[in-house]
Amino acid sequence: KIKNGQCQYTLFCNEDGGIIDDLILYRIKENIFMLVVNAANIDKDYKWIVSQNNDSVGILNLSSDISLIALQGPNSRKVLSNFTEFKDFIDDLKFYHFEDISEKKEIKIISRTGYTGELGYEIYGSHSYIKSLWDKLINDYNVDPIGLAARDILRLEMCYRLYGNDMDEKLTPFE
Repeated sequence: KIKNGQCQYTLFCNEDGGIIDDLILYRIKENIFMLVVNAANIDKDYKWIVSQNNDSVGILNLSSDISLIALQGPNSRKVLSNFTEFKDFIDDLKFYHFEDISEKKEIKIISRTGYTGELGYEIYGSHSYIKSLWDKLINDYNVDPIGLAARDILRLEMCYRLYGNDMDEKLTPFE
């Protein structure tokens, strides 16, 4: 039901309704989607997706080719507005929407998503592209890198669940 340029937080459930993983589903175009699963579950999720396919859907695992950087917090929009590739749309990008700014064969996507409850963005691209963004954020804009412990504090404050801690294949979404 989502439209091109939208994304949605959702779940993979097994035959018993247990949660295989939580993920974000991106609708790139009418018949092209991108799934962002938990990094620790890539192989498990990919095998499950392939096992459910009736061979009418092409499935590619691009995980080893794509990096992700998340910029979260009240200044994230201001910082990203300094980047030429984001400048024209960053102010109007709605929550759970994204812009596909891919070039030829290189994926570049910025989404107004995050796992902190703060204003934030997640940016996907080649390893070299994300490394270049990282370097500019740290060196040119004095962005402080933080780890998963800080993210976990914020996600707990927002009551966001974490796969493996707060949900697993024994729990259903209803539970």
